[in-house]
Amino acid sequence: IFITFNLSDDEVALEATEMYEVSLEVVTARGIVQLGAQDQTVVSILDTEVLNVGFGRPSVTVNESDGEFMMCVLKDRETVFPVEVTISTSSGTATEGADYDPANIPASITIPANEDMTCFTTDTVLDDLIALEEDEVFSLDIENVLPDDPRINVEADNVTVTILDDDVVNVGFGRPSVTVNESDGEFMMCVLKDRETAFPLEVTISTSPNTATEGEDYDPANIPASITIPADEDMTCFTTDAVLDDQIALEEDEVFSLDIENVLPDDPRINVEDDNVTVTILDDDVVNVGFGRASVTVNESDGEFMMCVLKDRETVFPVQVTISVSAEMAEEGEDYDPANVPSTVTIAPNSSMECFTSNLVLDDGESLEEDEIVVLSIAAVDPDDSRIIVSNVNVTVVIIDDDELQVITVQFEQSTYTAEESSGVVQVCLVKDVETAESFTVDDITTSEGTATDGVDYIGGPYNVTFGMQANDRQCIDIPLIADDENEISENFTVSLNLPTAENPELLPGDPAVATVNIIDPDDTVLVNDTIVGDPLFTVPILVSEDQLQALNVSELFMCYEIHGLTDQWFNLVTDECTSVNARYGMFNQDLNVIDEIGVRAVDTADQCVNIRVDVGNCTADVNDAALDVMGRYSMNGVSVRRYRNRVRISVPNCNDLTLVMWVFCETRTLQDPVDGSEVTGDMIKFVVMRGLNTGNRPSHGLLGQFWNIPVSIAPYNGLLLDNSPASDRYVINMTTSGGGTEETRSYIGWLYGYTWEFQEGPCLYVGSRQGGPIYEVDTPNDNVIEEGYERYRVDSAFSEDGFSFGIFAEDRCELIALNTGGSP
Repeated sequence: IFITFNLSDDEVALEATEMYEVSLEVVTARGIVQLGAQDQTVVSILDTEVLNVGFGRPSVTVNESDGEFMMCVLKDRETVFPVEVTISTSSGTATEGADYDPANIPASITIPANEDMTCFTTDTVLDDLIALEEDEVFSLDIENVLPDDPRINVEADNVTVTILDDDVVNVGFGRPSVTVNESDGEFMMCVLKDRETAFPLEVTISTSPNTATEGEDYDPANIPASITIPADEDMTCFTTDAVLDDQIALEEDEVFSLDIENVLPDDPRINVEDDNVTVTILDDDVVNVGFGRASVTVNESDGEFMMCVLKDRETVFPVQVTISVSAEMAEEGEDYDPANVPSTVTIAPNSSMECFTSNLVLDDGESLEEDEIVVLSIAAVDPDDSRIIVSNVNVTVVIIDDDELQVITVQFEQSTYTAEESSGVVQVCLVKDVETAESFTVDDITTSEGTATDGVDYIGGPYNVTFGMQANDRQCIDIPLIADDENEISENFTVSLNLPTAENPELLPGDPAVATVNIIDPDDTVLVNDTIVGDPLFTVPILVSEDQLQALNVSELFMCYEIHGLTDQWFNLVTDECTSVNARYGMFNQDLNVIDEIGVRAVDTADQCVNIRVDVGNCTADVNDAALDVMGRYSMNGVSVRRYRNRVRISVPNCNDLTLVMWVFCETRTLQDPVDGSEVTGDMIKFVVMRGLNTGNRPSHGLLGQFWNIPVSIAPYNGLLLDNSPASDRYVINMTTSGGGTEETRSYIGWLYGYTWEFQEGPCLYVGSRQGGPIYEVDTPNDNVIEEGYERYRVDSAFSEDGFSFGIFAEDRCELIALNTGGSP
């Protein structure tokens, strides 16, 4: 007997072998059927179905800029358990790490038992930003499938991934326009691409005219027809001298353009933008317009002259010049007629000049006239264009009186003049002999030193006088005399006529043509006004109110100031806003220092610093390190330095519009040794400041300048010294300054004696730096304290723990390197 069993296929792959049991059973009751020994059997069901596994598609294409794509791995039926698929990559034309990154692809994926696929998205594709690349290929491969079962069939085990380079490269000029001066002719231009490319780009360039004319305004042959941008660079630049200068002035702006005609290779991924550059040519040619000469001389009897107006190059259109007439030393209607000068002159475009003849000059029939001057001026130029430069804008027309000359004799009234030194002036007179048609001036009446010294004993010439028209006219000059502080014998100098001159050949010198002036010093009186006289001891006139003077029973009062410095140190004596005077202490003997050098720093009228230095050795003097010879002189921008044999006169401007006048005397002196009383002879400097320092009640600076022209008040001092000893016969000297803005009060304590350091009668308040020990001042003779290069400093005194301090004027008058203010004090 055959029994048939029907099995059902559950469509599930990879199942293990399945079994079931078939048993025989007797179901009758007769008992006649008895089962044999093989009354049951086992049926085994084998799963022989094949499972197909593979990628969902054989290839995928990815834009490089996207970078991302999705991929699925499929199995064609349900399985008993999940299937794990291992994936690897392999390079084709793509480069691992540059074009794709395998780390961004899962090493394995698992397809669940009851699903037919698993998908993944990967950004494995890399964008290397290089444009115009060929397609690049790499592949995904199924390396292994688990479980390892012969019923698994791997198909479609490879996917080809094609990377499309979709990067667009933009190509164009680096700027949309460029402006070029016609005279330069040259400009630079760059062609850019905005990223690296796989190969070089060749750009073809052409030109097109606009308002510019090819061959006249620009030459396209000087522009490269094509340029190549290397693959790994972002631009190529070129310089071209395409612009031509036609030498014609006053042109309008001219324009042409550069154009990108083509780019190779011909690839749709190349985007041409900024394919045009506008080149604007500016005509910067300057045309100079002016008179052909700066002056012309015309004889009065001729009356006529020719003048030309020039331009130095061709212009696009005519240039019209308007001419005006003015007089300096001539009378309109008598000496000249402006109606005889054309009001305008027009120079044609292609012409370099236009000339005219004018009978401007009139003859008035008078002789012995001075030269008369008429000025022709270019008042305006049409067109009004900044490229027109008007040079030689004026012509000086000098009218010469060529009437027959009259001889005139001029002489001194007497050959000798005598004046006392204290009179302050000597009058010297001259006379002329004949009547003249008009007044005239005799210039260059000079002085010459005899035994008197110019600038020390008198103020030298030149001088001048103006004579009237009448015969025997008498005119005088006043020559200032200088009263000094020396007892002297009579001194003399001479005054001379310097005739005839080229300007006045008709003037002849008479007799006498030289006069001698004798200066008499009548007594022993020494006249020194408002003066600081110095060796190491200084006498400074101070300003005290009348009631203060009455209380002290004196008519005037001095400050006597003694400075005990160290050898070879520089001390600032007087400084105001624009002038600084320094002195160097040199060793006279081992116990006594004297001044052996003076340094002055001043600001001239051109706001330039000037350094002046006088040394006792041979009484040398230099200005800005340039030495002056004996009798040599420096004079510039308000600064005057004159070196004599044993003295130097210094004159510099001052901020208060009052000139500083200072004498430096180099003397051999015999002094008394302060220790043993012996006499010591040696060289030293004495200096006299005549005027010009701190005249405005300002808080001046310096060891002496702090007292100069500052009102003070005097009161007895009854306090104690720092050692608690009584301070008898002392006076408090108080001063308050306000001229500089902020008020500042300073106080000193000193002794009152009846004589100055020079033993002149008159009470003197004695103060000295010994109260506070050594004072450290400036480094060099021309250091200054007027530009914040020197800070406030402090001097202790015997009367106050706080001491006192005083400031400076800091005003930047000229460029200087600030002084080093570090260290003591």
